Amino acid sequence: MFSLREKCLLQGRGWIVVIALTAMIGCGEEGPEVAKVTGTVTLDGEPLPYADITFIPKQGGRNSLATTDDAGNYSLTYTLSQKGALVGEHKVVITSVIEADAGEGDDAKAIKGRPEKLPAKYNSASELTANVQSEENSIDFALTTN
Repeated sequence: MFSLREKCLLQGRGWIVVIALTAMIGCGEEGPEVAKVTGTVTLDGEPLPYADITFIPKQGGRNSLATTDDAGNYSLTYTLSQKGALVGEHKVVITSVIEADAGEGDDAKAIKGRPEKLPAKYNSASELTANVQSEENSIDFALTTN
């Protein structure tokens, strides 16, 4: 059998293995740094409801998306389980279509033909940028039709 000294050494080694394995849990590959981003979008001083917002990272990577609520507020989503956007500089695209009247004909044509409410400088030719910091971010956009 084992002597008292050998038993102590084995127990000590056992604890070392347990501590090492515990320390290694969570040491897997970390994803990119993502930070919470919320804010408000206004158009000519009024809240812009139901606008789609896309943050496109300039360094590459996954876009973050949001849709404003009735009060123009938004909260970006990075993945289904993670809120926010990649830390760093982003190009920002905001779109908001003019809702078609119910009497304009068949739904497919009405949806396809809805015009963009915002000037191109906010979407197809966006000049908007945002810098996402590693802490919580509140980034508002005060848009104008001119």
